[in-house]
Amino acid sequence: MWFKAAGIFFAIVFVAFVFVLGCQSQWQRRTQQLVQDFYQPEQVSEAEQAGASPEPLTQYDPDKELAGLPQPVQRFFQTVLTPRQPLVADVTLQQQGQINLSPKQDAWKGFSAQQDVVMHSPRFIWQAKVSMAPGINAYVIDSYNQGRGWLQAKVMGLITVAEEEGNGDIAEGELMRFLAESPWYPTRLLPSQGVQWQEIDNTSAEARLEVAGQEVALTFSFNDQGLIETVRAESRYRQSLNGEAIYAPWVGHFSDYHNVEGMLLPHRAEVGWMQSGDNWQPYWQGRITDWDIRFYPIAAR
Repeated sequence: MWFKAAGIFFAIVFVAFVFVLGCQSQWQRRTQQLVQDFYQPEQVSEAEQAGASPEPLTQYDPDKELAGLPQPVQRFFQTVLTPRQPLVADVTLQQQGQINLSPKQDAWKGFSAQQDVVMHSPRFIWQAKVSMAPGINAYVIDSYNQGRGWLQAKVMGLITVAEEEGNGDIAEGELMRFLAESPWYPTRLLPSQGVQWQEIDNTSAEARLEVAGQEVALTFSFNDQGLIETVRAESRYRQSLNGEAIYAPWVGHFSDYHNVEGMLLPHRAEVGWMQSGDNWQPYWQGRITDWDIRFYPIAAR
């Protein structure tokens, strides 16, 4: 009898194990397909082609880009870019770090992630695996594409613990993220790429970006070396655990700059929310472990 019961138990465990592996495999196949779809070229109608603007710049030209910019922004581009630097078309980042899963206490969990970012028609997709406990992982997708934001998190690729999608507040928040993370692909901050700069003082400036009829504004602060040190949104949306909408200041920090493909890029970052009393509570800390940067082709002259 004991052997029979043990056999049934191990059979159930085996079936559960195979089921979980199947769910994780299905999640991985789905995310691979999402990335493939993400890089598919956009369909452009004949009317859009007829009214297309002139061929965009493919290289950084200080004489065309810097005139009229706030002084701290000029210093930033002069520091992180060199003349004739090719403009970034898209990039794949590999990340390692930790994320705090609780807004009220320390519940830091390690993660690994891949982030794909496309500059034209701005979009990104962040795929992360978060270690919840030994043998238990959560899989997260955070993305912005065609004016829509999407967030989904599933434990073991099976149990949905968070999901939100739309072109309202969540899309605005994801577009803020795209702009805030531009120090990882700094040519996207150039005026020719649609970013408008307004000086605040000699160490900070406001950047504005409009996509799909939605405009976001962030404040970038620069250190003595001319590098972006912090980025701040005065009000960014997030959803509480009980589903309520929360709007609060959101601040990120960049550090550990090194040369990558001719550009000076930050390898470490952390992000958090400002709480009452001007208290900053970080929830994401990470570093870039690998860069795969693709540039716009430079036309022969």
